[in-house]
Amino acid sequence: MNKKLLLSTALLLAAAAQAKGTLAGTEIRNVASASYIDDQGRAQSTVSNQVITVVQELPSFSITPDEASAGTAPAQQKSALAGQEVYFPYTVTNTGNANISVSFSLNDLTGDSGNFSAKKLYIDANQNGLVDSGETEITSSSISLAPDEVVKLVAAVTTPGTLTNNNTVDLNLVGTGSTATSGSFAEAGTGTTLNNTARVNVTTKAVLTLNKTASGPASIKEGDTIVYTLKGTNNGGSAASSVSNVVLTKNGIFVSDTLPANTVLDTTYTPNASAGAGTVSVYYYVGSAWTTTASASATRIGLLIENPNHATSRAFFPQTAQYSLDFRVTVTDGNANTAIPANTSINNTATLTVDTDGDGTAENSTSNQTTNTISTIYAIAAGKDNGSGKATDGLTGDSITASGTVYQGSVLTFNVKVTNNSNVSDSFTLATSSLSDLQNCLLFYPDGITPMPSTFGPLASGATQDIVVKCQVPTTATVGNTPSVKLTATSVGNPTGNDATLNDGVDSVTLQGTAIQSGYGLDADATPATADADPANDTAPGQNTNPGTSVTYGFTVTNNGQQNDAYNLTPNLSGFPGYTATVYQWNDADNDGVVDAGEVGVAVNSTPLMGPGTTTKYVVVLTPPYGDVPGVDNIPVTVTSTNTPTLSDTMTFPVNVNAVNSVQMLPDRSGTVGAPGTIEYTHTVTNTGNAPAIIDLASMTSTKGFTYLISTDGGASFAVNPDSFVLAAGTNRTIVVRVIVPAGTAIGTAETVAVTAGVDYNNAVTGTYTQEATISANDSTAVIGGNLKVSKAVDKATAKPGDILTYTISSQNIGTQPISKVIVSDPTPNYTDFFQLDIDTAASVSKTQVLVSRDGGQTWATFNSVAGGDGVIDATEWGSNRTIFVAFDTNSDGNITAADTLAPSAVGTVIFKVKVQ
Repeated sequence: MNKKLLLSTALLLAAAAQAKGTLAGTEIRNVASASYIDDQGRAQSTVSNQVITVVQELPSFSITPDEASAGTAPAQQKSALAGQEVYFPYTVTNTGNANISVSFSLNDLTGDSGNFSAKKLYIDANQNGLVDSGETEITSSSISLAPDEVVKLVAAVTTPGTLTNNNTVDLNLVGTGSTATSGSFAEAGTGTTLNNTARVNVTTKAVLTLNKTASGPASIKEGDTIVYTLKGTNNGGSAASSVSNVVLTKNGIFVSDTLPANTVLDTTYTPNASAGAGTVSVYYYVGSAWTTTASASATRIGLLIENPNHATSRAFFPQTAQYSLDFRVTVTDGNANTAIPANTSINNTATLTVDTDGDGTAENSTSNQTTNTISTIYAIAAGKDNGSGKATDGLTGDSITASGTVYQGSVLTFNVKVTNNSNVSDSFTLATSSLSDLQNCLLFYPDGITPMPSTFGPLASGATQDIVVKCQVPTTATVGNTPSVKLTATSVGNPTGNDATLNDGVDSVTLQGTAIQSGYGLDADATPATADADPANDTAPGQNTNPGTSVTYGFTVTNNGQQNDAYNLTPNLSGFPGYTATVYQWNDADNDGVVDAGEVGVAVNSTPLMGPGTTTKYVVVLTPPYGDVPGVDNIPVTVTSTNTPTLSDTMTFPVNVNAVNSVQMLPDRSGTVGAPGTIEYTHTVTNTGNAPAIIDLASMTSTKGFTYLISTDGGASFAVNPDSFVLAAGTNRTIVVRVIVPAGTAIGTAETVAVTAGVDYNNAVTGTYTQEATISANDSTAVIGGNLKVSKAVDKATAKPGDILTYTISSQNIGTQPISKVIVSDPTPNYTDFFQLDIDTAASVSKTQVLVSRDGGQTWATFNSVAGGDGVIDATEWGSNRTIFVAFDTNSDGNITAADTLAPSAVGTVIFKVKVQ
């Protein structure tokens, strides 16, 4: 039988979204993260590499019912006349994580009275344990089952007509599974779990059958009704007898049915009862007694077939006589706030009490079992807290507004909850759309640091996942607009839902801010000496200088906006050919607005990130070219916001040019570098004279162990002592100095070395060089350090459900300065469960110096206080939080603070184990 036929006849039960084992081919991905404080006191964070484990196939299936234990009675047995057909129901379940095919054989057993004259196996479409019209026989073909899928079967067997009273006939149902990857495999288990024995006991006594059917589809939901029908016939060789006091003081045959869990009797429906002999009455078990009054609190229902002549003739229900009873129940768990889990089976079996041989002893038998299965109901809510820690369950139009004023360039943070209101575990995919004045929306776990995958889960029914969404307001956002983005959560089990409909697999929430405010402003002041805060003071006092001789102007830049911003500092020389302009930091030590000696810092082309209301100071060094005509050159310098390029302020610096000849080397440079490391400085040598000059650069000597190399061709080649070169009047050349700092150089080591060149004026022949003057510039280098690297490894590239994955998370200070307050976090990956947490005692940080947090970093406890006697933290000791937080308490004071330092090269290693679902 092929899968298509099974589906077309509605013979399969829908499988849940979550199999008993994680589906084969699933990728288990994981990334750890860490936060720390660097050697400059700045809060930093970093993430590890990503590791991936692919789940492998673990096929398995079961056939039930089985024998209770070896040597006990068969799993199923029924009485029948010789030559009668008898039905035995079976359940086949895919208990593995892969799609499988199963083939079957009905095998006669030895040691009994003979073999069945006929054996057939059918798909039990309505799960009533009988062979009904239209149900399909399984012949030589196999059936296909997805993970967790269940198929109900019925074996229809016929005893030989030659058998006599008390003979027995036995058979066993055997299955063989297969997949393309794993090949053939037997039913899961050993011993009696593989014995699915069915026995027919041949009799000439009365044989009163009891068959049960359930109306409606196999998959149902809360609020649906089920009509149960009980029917039976005396198929035996004699009349059936009544039982004394079978119910209350009545004598007769009694059929009783216990209402299944998750149902209640529907008292609006009147049961139908009939029998081919005797008198029928319907009974209800209410409280602790039987009554003929219907009640919604009844737990059982019964049919009495009363024998009015019991005292004189107990045998009263003749051969071929029939009886029946039907009643209706409503599906409910009695709690409007909970959902019956998907795939919950509503099983029902009735009991018959009758005297089959007239000996005065009652015999009890049971009917076939009917099964109705709760269908999967998808219901997802995404939104704000509804007051009980779950997401608000609303329709389109739900919104969350970020608190605080929104400025251009700011970051909005939203706390969103996603609740699985389904009756089945489910995973969810998050997506943003309809961005308006927002960009770069990122997802994080509740700590706001650890990146969250767009697909997460599975979440158990009723569980909630807290999510942090961070979105950037563009610097070009329109003032007055309301920034917003639509966040949609989509069920993996039912991605075809609609966010405008409750109780399906899709829901959305609008994340928005208040109206956007202008976040940026600036004022450039070309007259810092007056410090009058006048936005129009953009023209500096003029200064006189010779051609080729620089002149220095001070200016300030003020962030008068509401948002952090940095500004580009751009001299505009397009109308002034030959000019050079360089902007430097200005340390106005005496705060007098005048550029004094020693106050000029490193060259820059932009400001650092400046907070609202802060001011930074700079100088612009302007150098007119040789031959520049006398007069005033009004050089503009424009300050432009990096976040809002349309926001700028332009200053004018008047240069009154004289004509003088000279050679200069500019500017001084300074910088920082790690050890080992390399840094380069550029300088410009300019001939401002009226004749060519020979420039001869001297080698540079270090007292700190640094190596200095010089390039005179713009960085194409370097030498310790490069050849001299001719510089024509009015031209310049770029000099590059490369500083190489060796490994092991101590942090804080600093050195200033002059770049010096001899000058021979009025000479264009290097072979006749005579030094007439020197020019120089200073290069200052300082060594810094401090950095954290998080590395992650997993011990298995492939795994099967139930396997343990071991993640090793190493956090190492790869810098040369101590760092502090190191906290490592790692979410339990999707498709796994927390198994164990340990610390590598061979690492730099010992187990006694480790704190753990089981509530997302809110509170901390020492590792050993949480671990049991075995020295590791298991799942019971850890609790339900799915993200581990581990802090390195290096001073062992029980707190995680800036005093907990991780020295250079020190390593803290966390060993995190999870179990594949």
